[in-house]
This record gives sequence, structure tokens and C-alpha cells, in this order.
Amino acid sequence: MMKVKKLIMTTLIILPILLFMLFGCGRNTQVVIPPVESSIEELADTAPETEYETPVEVTLSVETPMTAETPTEIPQVVETPIAVETPVVLIYSALDTGDSINEIQTSLNKFGFRLLVDGSFGNKTFWAVKKFQSMNNIPETGIVDQVTLDKLSLKPTKETTYVPPVTQTVSPSTSDTSIEDAANKKGLSSSTSYLIWINTKMLYTYVFTGSEAHWNLVRSMKSTIGKPSTPTIKGTFTVQGKGSYFTVPDHEEWICKYYTQFYGDYLIHSVVYEKNNKLIDGRLGMRLSKGCIRVSLDNAKFIYNNVPRNSTVYVD
Repeated sequence: MMKVKKLIMTTLIILPILLFMLFGCGRNTQVVIPPVESSIEELADTAPETEYETPVEVTLSVETPMTAETPTEIPQVVETPIAVETPVVLIYSALDTGDSINEIQTSLNKFGFRLLVDGSFGNKTFWAVKKFQSMNNIPETGIVDQVTLDKLSLKPTKETTYVPPVTQTVSPSTSDTSIEDAANKKGLSSSTSYLIWINTKMLYTYVFTGSEAHWNLVRSMKSTIGKPSTPTIKGTFTVQGKGSYFTVPDHEEWICKYYTQFYGDYLIHSVVYEKNNKLIDGRLGMRLSKGCIRVSLDNAKFIYNNVPRNSTVYVD
């Protein structure tokens, strides 16, 4: 009912204004607007009451959509990958033993090496492998890998056949007396009571005590000297410095013990060891060093402990 009254009142206000605008514009026409309250009451009294129907609740039924049939699954074909066999990497190194080492030693002997086929990968086998690798232009590791095995399976050629060097040793008839006589005839002197004579022809190092023309031999040491491309220097020198060990150039894991320096980088020292005291190269009586004199560990220690600085070192 209140909504109807508001609608009637709004109409009574707006309607005279619209009529004035349409017809009374420019004229002295007065528009009498009846009182709103009375008009509203009169209209309200005469307005028929409207009966509203009670709203009917409508229930909407929503049909559940039909479930689509699940398509039949198409089986997928899964391809099983073909298993590829991983090649076995064969590597043999120092201290290995067994039939495989026998075969390696036999193969090396086919190329001119003179190894004892005993199935033990020792020092001689190690250096034979390094020499073989050098002749075949592959890395000189001393380890028999697949590349080395492939080379060993080939037929020997002139370039890949090892020719042992001719070594000179002291004649069995050479006595201590004859060595002493040879040293005393050379007129060698020393500022100490010690003299070292390195004989590069005989591949021996001799240590004497005494004085000029009266030298007595106290040690005779089989030695390895410089190879032809890096020969041992010759002349008369003196003991300059000493040390308990040094690291081998280009092989930081290798050392030589008890060195005695006689000229620049020329030393008398032990054979080659690893830092864990494992022997790497114990060969003596050969020409294969870079110029230094290699002797046994015991002999290197003897010179280190007994021959003082400024003692004469004669190399011929």
C-alpha cells in the first residue's frame, strides 16, 4: 500500500510540470497544483485494493546428464629396449698377477723384450710396457689399457721391435787393487779425505778415502748414467749440496732419495721410488737417466752420510 501511495504522489508532482512545459510555455496560464496530501488520500481511498496471489513454489528438476560411455582403452604397445652390452675395459698395472700378465709378458717378448714370463707385473714389466708404448706413439703410462693390448696383438715391425742397449760392466778380472792403481795414476786430489770417481764407460761409481796418489777404494757401485740425448757431464767437480730426497720432474708422485749435488742439476742419487717407498725403477748399469747418476738406495745413503762437501767428484 505504501508503494502505491508513493507512486501516486510522484505522478501528481511530475504531471503538472509536464503539462506546463507542453502547453503553457509563454502564456500567463496558472496551473493549480492540488494539495499533495489530500490528493494522495483521495486516491488512496478510491484505489482498489489489489490482492496478491501467494507465490507458488516451483521446483525445477534438473535431469542428470547421461553418462557417456567410457571408451574402450586401446592397449599401448611398449617397446622393450634392446640391452646393449657394456664393453669390459681391461686395465693391468704394476703388482697385478695372473694368466693375463703371462700373456702380456709373452706379447712383449714377441716385440724384442726379454722378460721372465712369471705372471707378475713387476718393475721390469712396467718399464717394458712404457718402452713399448713409446715406440708405438701412445701415452707412456706403464699401464696396459685396451689401446696397448690392441698394439700388442699386432705383428712386430722394425719400428716397434725393441733392441736392448749394449751395456758395459766391470770385468770380473778387475780387482780393487787395479781400480786403486788407476785412480792414483790419474793424479786426482781432493780438499777432503774423500774422492768420488764416476766411470761412465764401465758404468760404475767408486768412492775412495786417503789423499792424492794414495787413494784406497771403500765402495764400488754399479750405476746408471745419462742416456745419449741427455748425457752425464764430464770433468772434475766438487760436492756442493745434499738433500734427503727430491721430486722427479714431470712425475710429482715419484722421488729419488739421498742426493748429492756435484754440478748444477747433476746429482748422485738413489733409484726411483714412489712417495710411499714403492720402487718404480731400480735399473742399474744402464744409460737412461737425464744426466744424473743413479745408484742403489744403500749406496746413495752412504755417499750422503759420509762424503763431505768440497770433496772432489771426477767424471770420465
